[in-house]
Amino acid sequence: MTKTTATHANTDVFAQFAKGFEDLQARFGFQANGRDTALKGIATTREHVATARNAFAQTTGQAGKIAGEAGQAFASAARDMAEAGFANADMALDAFEKMLTAETPADAFKAQSDYVQTAVTANVERIRKTAETASETVAARVEQVRGEFEKLTPRKAA
Repeated sequence: MTKTTATHANTDVFAQFAKGFEDLQARFGFQANGRDTALKGIATTREHVATARNAFAQTTGQAGKIAGEAGQAFASAARDMAEAGFANADMALDAFEKMLTAETPADAFKAQSDYVQTAVTANVERIRKTAETASETVAARVEQVRGEFEKLTPRKAA
């Protein structure tokens, strides 16, 4: 058996990929032209997300006022779910922008892996918070229903 040792060429696994990536960017002129167009699209999308976020908050606020206490709980839950979606859109746009402006393929891969890690952590926290809120809301509604039921039942004299 022969033992192979790592050569300098083998130590940088991404060197050939990086060179190919740079050649591809140069060939298609992606660096400046495509990146600028994509970054403008990201800016426009951010504006649309902000507009949708504000419109949804106003709509659920009005719906909550009209529907009373129970409606406010549902409007609040809907707001929380929508905010999670808007926050995910913000994170995705940030990651895409970082990937587009990355200096090297390694930076682009890091931006993508950071996004995945951050998104998973944030969504797990949102799910935990939503579950806690739902549990508290259900418990409060059960107590409210119990109180209303007790008002309806006649009390026996002791």
